[in-house]
Amino acid sequence: MNSNYPIIDADGHVLEKDRELHDYLGGRYSSAPRFETYSYFPSLDGWNRGTGVPGKDPETPAPRWLQFLDELGVHTTVLYPTGGLGLGLVQNPEWACVLARATIHGLPTGSPMSARASKASRCCPCTNPSKPPKELERAKSLGLVAGLLPAVTALHKGYGHTDFDPIYEAAERLDMPLTVHGAPSRGMGFDFFNKFLHVHTLEHPFAILIQFTHMIFEGVFVRFPKLALRVS
Repeated sequence: MNSNYPIIDADGHVLEKDRELHDYLGGRYSSAPRFETYSYFPSLDGWNRGTGVPGKDPETPAPRWLQFLDELGVHTTVLYPTGGLGLGLVQNPEWACVLARATIHGLPTGSPMSARASKASRCCPCTNPSKPPKELERAKSLGLVAGLLPAVTALHKGYGHTDFDPIYEAAERLDMPLTVHGAPSRGMGFDFFNKFLHVHTLEHPFAILIQFTHMIFEGVFVRFPKLALRVS
């Protein structure tokens, strides 16, 4: 594909693994043992995502991904976490921030993808208003291009709430876009589905519409007119 303008893949995904995140946990978690029985991130919603379609590769090595981008004429890709989309369901605010910080380092400098890929950062949606802005500043200093707000959280409040204003203030100040990305289906009224196809069809748009509606009617974009937001 040839074009006279750069093409950007705005929603690539990293299949992060606990063993790759462990060395980046830091603090009191840096010397803690890792128990492989339990995942660092909570289950998105109880559905099995640990197996895939027969014949499909469980992973895409960086060289193959780069070849794919070249075949399509894609200039660069913005990468998101996968299991990490459940970060908003983490009950412990400290652990949420530790994971957010660790996943920033999920694409180490010098990896085959680093020259061609930008990576969306992770904002931990904890109630401590000082933490997410610091993570945005850290992400900006590392050259990352956006902050990620998981669309489903355990906080019982939407992103229109003023508790999240420090995040929006930091995003405006740093000139850094924010993204709202769905994945978990908890609490959206279709827990009775027994086919993943049904859940996967609705879990992204419903969660995003809920958050976007709350942000609009609670005046986020009036309070922060320069805020850039992307939904995915």
